[in-house]
Amino acid sequence: CFGFGVVLTINLGAELYIGNSFTTLIPLYNKQVSVKDVLRVLAYSFIGNTIGNFVFCALFMQTNSFNNCN
Repeated sequence: CFGFGVVLTINLGAELYIGNSFTTLIPLYNKQVSVKDVLRVLAYSFIGNTIGNFVFCALFMQTNSFNNCN
């Protein structure tokens, strides 16, 4: 499953929550953005990733592929 996630991230240009955490904390450390801005970006990223996970899980369940994972 990790390989599938990496391929989707690279090919679809998706952003990972960990990547957003890293790239938004550097400007915070340099005092270029506020804590409120960083929390807003992290919250949107987390919500988007959660919705995406539910969508992909639903698609995975719809294809009945989980029966072939022995």
